[in-house]
Amino acid sequence: MHHRLVPVVAGLAFGLVLLAHAQANEEDGRAVIPDPLTLPVALELIDALHPDLLAADAGRARAEADRLDAESLTGLEADVRARLRWVEPNDQAAIRDHDDHALTLNVRKRLTDFGFSDARLAASAASDAGAGFAYAAALRDQRLAVFRAYFDVVEADLEAAWQSEAMQVEFLRNEDIVEQRGLLERSELEVLRADADYRLALARSSTAEAAQRTTRQMLAQVLNRPRQLPSVVVRPELPLLERPVPEDVFPLIDEALANNSGLRALEARMRAAEEAFAAARKADGPVLDAEGEMGTYTRELGGNDDVRVGLVLTVPLSSGGRTQAGIARARAALLDAQAERGQRELAVRRQVLKLWQDLGLARYHRAEAKANMDLRDLELERSRMQFAQEVQSNLGNASANYTEAEYRLARADHDLAMAWLRLDALLGREITLALNNTPSAPSGDAGGTKDGGAQP
Repeated sequence: MHHRLVPVVAGLAFGLVLLAHAQANEEDGRAVIPDPLTLPVALELIDALHPDLLAADAGRARAEADRLDAESLTGLEADVRARLRWVEPNDQAAIRDHDDHALTLNVRKRLTDFGFSDARLAASAASDAGAGFAYAAALRDQRLAVFRAYFDVVEADLEAAWQSEAMQVEFLRNEDIVEQRGLLERSELEVLRADADYRLALARSSTAEAAQRTTRQMLAQVLNRPRQLPSVVVRPELPLLERPVPEDVFPLIDEALANNSGLRALEARMRAAEEAFAAARKADGPVLDAEGEMGTYTRELGGNDDVRVGLVLTVPLSSGGRTQAGIARARAALLDAQAERGQRELAVRRQVLKLWQDLGLARYHRAEAKANMDLRDLELERSRMQFAQEVQSNLGNASANYTEAEYRLARADHDLAMAWLRLDALLGREITLALNNTPSAPSGDAGGTKDGGAQP
């Protein structure tokens, strides 16, 4: 099999190198995209400050705030009150002092609210777990986005090389026909047709070069370094292409339903909604508090005690319908969570089935692309031998056909690889290019750091 490096167009490479080095200095303290760039390094550059991950992290922050708020219900409240006051005693007052200053320490602690705070704590714990699963799902999506953007750059380079060679073939053919026209061996129609073919090939080549810039920009944005465009991207090894496709889809569906991060996040949200509904129903229940007060006063009045300690039982009689409204809102939130969880389960089932089918189809497409690659390789070798023996050959077309086959095989490889990677993400497995990828135990982590992937 003939192998060769697929060059990036010289002008584009030079321009991208200058752009990357000139603008890299403007970046913050994060690691700079290296040149050349490899896929493991790209995965290591996943940035926790990427907007998609920041949005998921905001969910964790909200869950933490809810937990602190729930814990505060049974927390110790204490405050110091200082009072400076001048009074004019009435004629009947025994104490005629005008200064009525005071300094008091007040302490309050909820002893029980008969289940309300416990339900709030349980709801916040479930929300916290759900936010962790949601962040894990966002991080998995970010890794998939890096894989896809990286593959797009590789494909753009290969397509640019193919279209460049095809353009050169059309250029030389056009030149030959124009020359033959001068010798009256070609008609004007043939000249115009050759020129049109060349112009079309030139437009396709220019479009492919533009795609090189676009895909590099997309990769830089996924890595949250939009000012850094890699000029050289190394084609990765893809051991996972040799994974056998499971014969039965139902074990995969069961695994996804047990381990999918997005589904588990919605399950946790549903539990949180259930606990919030229980808390809403207990919102107007009795509350028992312990209170204490210590103080010092400038006027010795009978109501100014040095120490007060007691229990206070509050029994709400009517909230004016506020509690019923809270219960209705909590019930609606619960129904919404249950519906979203059910919809997500159906979506996961459909996605696993589709990816399982895509794997089988992608393997057939890859086999076809490999067969075409072998054919074009032999044609290129034959054309080279004929050219070396000064026998008439079509070396230019053979070379362009080979480069096209190389591009189409890469696309087939990447389609199959992405199908496996997306399936790994759905199943809650480690997202890796490795040949073997066994199911992982259910957990709340983001899963997987192989291939150099780091969890921000």
